[in-house]
Amino acid sequence: MDCTRRTFVSHLGLILAGTSPWAEPAAWAGAPSPLTAQHEEHSKLPMTTHASGNEEDKLAAAEDIWEKLVEGNLRFVAGKPLLRDFVARRTAVLAGQHPKVVVLGCSDSRVSPSVIFDQDLGDLVEVRTAGNVTDTVTAGSIEYALEHLPIRVLLILGHEKCGAVKTAASGQKMPTANLQAMVDKIAPAIARLQGDHSSQDFLRKAEEANVRQCATDLLADSPIVLRETAANNVEIIKAIYSLTTGQVRRLA
Repeated sequence: MDCTRRTFVSHLGLILAGTSPWAEPAAWAGAPSPLTAQHEEHSKLPMTTHASGNEEDKLAAAEDIWEKLVEGNLRFVAGKPLLRDFVARRTAVLAGQHPKVVVLGCSDSRVSPSVIFDQDLGDLVEVRTAGNVTDTVTAGSIEYALEHLPIRVLLILGHEKCGAVKTAASGQKMPTANLQAMVDKIAPAIARLQGDHSSQDFLRKAEEANVRQCATDLLADSPIVLRETAANNVEIIKAIYSLTTGQVRRLA
């Protein structure tokens, strides 16, 4: 059992036992809201486009960010999201945004990154396309985030029962050039797999293969993504979301 899974099991046990590992301390009458203080502190953070520290520190920082996403996903799985003051948060982020994560995810309506990771306004940059595939506009959106925001993690998030992957696996010709371009992006991942293209086992493997293909395409198509990952300023993390359980599972 890897570290992330051990964390998931440990924290989930606490949640199911009725004890939240992320519980906010009780506030006394008249005390400032912890949420308000958090928003004010967040708004003061300096904006930087360069990661600091040595290579080991950079990687550790990225892993810490991922761990916080895992914790948020645990809250979502358990049905215990944090209480949020969205009015205060809207005010806090007026001066600027400082997200540390950009997510390349699928446009499926059931896979909203901010929801499934229990994140607040301004915490994630979300770039979403059918099948989480990349093109010039997608790559440009990610590049903009890496150039102008303090991004440390680039998360490529696929999901089970992905309609785009299933369509690509069918091998059918698409009715429009735009749809064909989408399945053509997924096709290389499909081509490397053996088995019955209509079976659930094949489709699950295809969804994971497509996430890895998206990472390969992004590195090949974007000099900025290649530069930032090579310098360990940004870490690419690949993951799959389960529609059934709500859990996000990191891929090797």
